[in-house]
Amino acid sequence: SMTPVQAQNQAEELLKKAGVTDMRVRAVYLASNFYTLTPGSDPDPRGTTDPKQAVYTYIVSFQRLVNGAAVVSPGPALSSSGAGEDGSAEWWYERLEVQLNENGVSRLFWTAPLIVSKVEVEKSALLPFSEITGLFRTMVQVKYEPMVLEEDTYHVSSMTLDIDGVTLSLQRIREGDSVTEGLLVPVWNFWGTQTVAYEDGTTVVRGAATEGTARESLLSINAIDGSVIDARKGY
Repeated sequence: SMTPVQAQNQAEELLKKAGVTDMRVRAVYLASNFYTLTPGSDPDPRGTTDPKQAVYTYIVSFQRLVNGAAVVSPGPALSSSGAGEDGSAEWWYERLEVQLNENGVSRLFWTAPLIVSKVEVEKSALLPFSEITGLFRTMVQVKYEPMVLEEDTYHVSSMTLDIDGVTLSLQRIREGDSVTEGLLVPVWNFWGTQTVAYEDGTTVVRGAATEGTARESLLSINAIDGSVIDARKGY
């Protein structure tokens, strides 16, 4: 009975009352087969195929604004940095979601909130977009072609990338091996779907809009120097 606009308004009002600022709605999704969370239940909702338990849920996804510029999260987390006692550490990208169902707000999920302390550079000269697209055409093949050519390793028979969106946003880049401090730099991200056909006949589609907020950037390019950024490594 709730519209997407009503869900967005409720989520924004919740953050306003909580004193959360510098965040704006990035997207609103309608998800199905979600458990209805109750106090004391598992905070990580699992999908269910039981029609008696399945409910529809709106997911309102937010992103941070820094001086009016959006901060994008290109993927789930940084990979191993070599720091920490066990030789590895992860620094998750910031993600803020509010979930709502017929009973109201059912869940608030906020991981890795950023604290933006100071501006290192007031103005930066960006490469022309024509140069960025040229870099994309070259580097997207460098990144993905080996998965098809190295058949004995990946067992991929074909791969198709469909780009459906390109964004220029701030993105967190790691400073050295730190998983606590980084820089926000302007980055071009190319979004879309990756369709992989394997030798055994199975086909997997990654990055579809139906996956909601699980989308990952297919390629990230530094808008200042044109370098390709590995979202999982953070640089």
